Amino acid sequence: MVRPYLGALVFSGYLVYDTQLIAGGGKRFQLRPNQHILGALMIFSDILNLFMTILQASARSERD
Repeated sequence: MVRPYLGALVFSGYLVYDTQLIAGGGKRFQLRPNQHILGALMIFSDILNLFMTILQASARSERD
C-alpha cells in the first residue's frame, strides 16, 4: 500500500533534480544549452512516471 506513494515521492524528487539540471542550478552537473531535447525527454519521462504511480495509487485505493 505504501509502495505507490513512495514511488510518487521518488519521481517528484527526480522531477525537481532534472529541472535543476536544465535550469543550470548545479555547478557540477548541468545540461549544455544544445541538449534541450534530452532535457525535454527527461522532464517528460519524470512526469509520465509520476502520473502512472499516482494513477496506480488511486486505483488501488478505490479497489480496497
